[in-house]
Amino acid sequence: MKKFYTSYEGFAMKTLAYNSVRVSAFLYFYDRVQHDPRRYAKPERLLGAAIPAGIVAGILTNPLELVFTRMQAEDMLHKNY
Repeated sequence: MKKFYTSYEGFAMKTLAYNSVRVSAFLYFYDRVQHDPRRYAKPERLLGAAIPAGIVAGILTNPLELVFTRMQAEDMLHKNY
């Protein structure tokens, strides 16, 4: 189980989880900010959707990031430690 968190698969799962939450949150906030789907959103409205999406994704995936970082640090220790 330890190698799962320190290998490429662990990195891919962490990245997939963060990007999935971030994109989902962006689409949610974008629908709230942009009321007319026929027009392009203004840059300030895109920022209004992107900033909260990044915050939500960071909060929800922080435990996964913490576990990934700690498992990497433990993998660098001497085997008898």
